[in-house]
Amino acid sequence: MTFGKALIYKLSISCIIIGVLSAGLLYFSSNINTFTKKIADTRTALANKTMFVESFASLQKEYTEHGERELSLMNQKIPLYDQLVQVQREVEKLTTGETVATFSFSGENPKTPTTLGSISYKLSVLAPTFDATVSYIKNFEKMKFFNTIESVSFATRPIDNKIEATVQGRLFFR
Repeated sequence: MTFGKALIYKLSISCIIIGVLSAGLLYFSSNINTFTKKIADTRTALANKTMFVESFASLQKEYTEHGERELSLMNQKIPLYDQLVQVQREVEKLTTGETVATFSFSGENPKTPTTLGSISYKLSVLAPTFDATVSYIKNFEKMKFFNTIESVSFATRPIDNKIEATVQGRLFFR
C-alpha cells in the first residue's frame, strides 16, 4: 500500500470509530433524562416498600406486645350474640332488697366485618330511694357486658314515693 492509501484507510477507520462513539454519545445523552427518571422512580418505590415493611414489622411487634392482650380483654368484655341471653340473669343478680328491675330488648343492629353489632334495650328500675336507683344503674353499667347508656329518666311514684328510672341504651356484641 502506498502512503496515500494507508492514510485514507486509517482516516476512514478513525472516522467510523468517531462516528460510532458520537452516535453512542448522542443516544445516551438524549436518553439520560429518561434513565435518570427511571432510576429515581425505582429508588422512590424501593424506599416506599422499605418503609411499608418497617411499618408492618412495627405493627406486628406492637400487636404481639399489646394487641393480643387487648384483643383477649375485648373478647371477654364484648360477648358473642348468643351470650346476650345471659343479660337477664345478670339484671336479676343485681336486684337486691326492695329494688325491682325489668329488662327488655327493643331493636337490633347487625354486626359487619368492621363494626360491632348492637341491641337496644330498655331497663326499668324501681327502688325506695334515689341513691338506691342510681346505685343500681351504676352497677348495671359495670356488669360484664359492654354497653352504653343513651338516656335515663327519673320519676317519683305518687302512690309510695318510690323512685322509678327508665334507662335506654345499647349492648354490643361481636
